[in-house]
Amino acid sequence: LSGCSGIRIGEPCALQWKDIRLEKGTLMIHKTMQRIRTFETIWDVDKPVSKTGTKIVIAGPKSRNSNREIPLPEYLLKLMEKVQEGKEEYIMPGKKKAYTEPRTLQYQFQRILKELNIPAFNFHMLRHIFATNCIMQGFDMKTLSEILGHSSVNTTMRIYVHSDMERKKQLMAGYRMAA
Repeated sequence: LSGCSGIRIGEPCALQWKDIRLEKGTLMIHKTMQRIRTFETIWDVDKPVSKTGTKIVIAGPKSRNSNREIPLPEYLLKLMEKVQEGKEEYIMPGKKKAYTEPRTLQYQFQRILKELNIPAFNFHMLRHIFATNCIMQGFDMKTLSEILGHSSVNTTMRIYVHSDMERKKQLMAGYRMAA
């Protein structure tokens, strides 16, 4: 799903089946999941004691533009139809919780890469791979920027558009000096 939509790691973790609109062929992103550090002061025999921990928070996405509807490829929709569960269910349930948190997803991702003898890379690279593939397939920058949930096309250009030597050679091979 992340490789076909460019969504950030906390976004699929927060997805429920009601966010997948199979009849429309789209995915709604309107929340994300993250583990945040907590700080608490408790009183122990008239003196404050600081206690830290973490907790899972499901909230709105990174920015206003990160709320978005993403069209999904037909082959992915067919696969999702086969595994769809109740509307309130998370699309990635955990073993002990109703959801899989981002840290667990990253661990599972690394385990799968290892099993498949694929060199390790961070889950976020799926977003970069998606964006790069879209650019190579001729997506316009405005469309890609909106799919990725960026606030501006400049963000998309700065992060994902990189010239490579093969592209330069392709373009130069067709260059003709104007007479």
